[in-house]
Amino acid sequence: MNNEKMFAIEVVSKAAVFTKKLQQQKTTLFFEKGDKSPVTAADFGSQLLVTHYLQKYFPEDPLAAEENILELSEGKRPFLELITELLSKEIEDFSFEKIIAREEHRRAQRNGNRLWVLDPIDGTKGFLRGEQFAIALAMMKNDQPVLGVLGCPNLNERAEPDTQGHGVIAYAIQGQGAYLQGIDQPASPSRLSVSNCTDAALARFVGSVDSTGHSNSDAIQSLKLHLDNQQEIQQFDSQAKYVMVAAGKFDVFLRLAPASNPTYREKIWDHAAGSLIVEEAGGIVTDVSGKRFDFSQGRSLENNQGVVVSNGHFHDAIVEFFARR
Repeated sequence: MNNEKMFAIEVVSKAAVFTKKLQQQKTTLFFEKGDKSPVTAADFGSQLLVTHYLQKYFPEDPLAAEENILELSEGKRPFLELITELLSKEIEDFSFEKIIAREEHRRAQRNGNRLWVLDPIDGTKGFLRGEQFAIALAMMKNDQPVLGVLGCPNLNERAEPDTQGHGVIAYAIQGQGAYLQGIDQPASPSRLSVSNCTDAALARFVGSVDSTGHSNSDAIQSLKLHLDNQQEIQQFDSQAKYVMVAAGKFDVFLRLAPASNPTYREKIWDHAAGSLIVEEAGGIVTDVSGKRFDFSQGRSLENNQGVVVSNGHFHDAIVEFFARR
């Protein structure tokens, strides 16, 4: 697993530096997908960068990623031209056509026991605002994440927002703990550990900026009232929130199906890396009924509803509250 860890940290670091540069340069050409969510040249560029190196070093391993790179050859010529120009500066032998051809070959040769899961930019709206986003890469074995890496270009080594720094990499291997290191200081990782807060009334909540589209804010407020918790919910985009919980900066992170879309199911790339990092930092990650995530159902967590992430001390109380609703 050490080879996979070193590869994942290196490629996520490359993608983090690449996308941070585009964010700073405001290279934000984007269009709306079918679900009205934005996708940028940086999303596709990050995914193609990771795919290039994955094909090079782990040619038999399949990849499940958020974006459909075939879209670039289907009427998105300006995107493809821009991305080719950008990536040719990063990768000496970059070729979009070769990546597509190799990806088709890899699908035919896939290894059923291993799967890489990628969100090339988790938190695209945050990226567009110049705020938090993450590159999320996980490796699955037998439908469970065994390696998770998050590149957070706008967090510092205290897991605090910092848009002026170089960013950090959080990573975890199953059974070996979770760690945080600066992208520019890979030789000095620090171990991540969730907080020791035991009083639910003092628990610090973190949530999504787009709380209406991504969660049920009314249900979360009801929970906080039940816990007599008057702490203000801090809001950030992306799986950077998982890193903040793993580092003890926050105690609870919730995502509940929006009232307008109660059958919504989370995507695997939004949680595979982050959930492992929090668990290896000593926290607990389940759905609202207390079940662990079932990553065996394809691209979505079809057998799970919502997300409950905590330091573990009041996890049961949160699950019990939602069970009574």
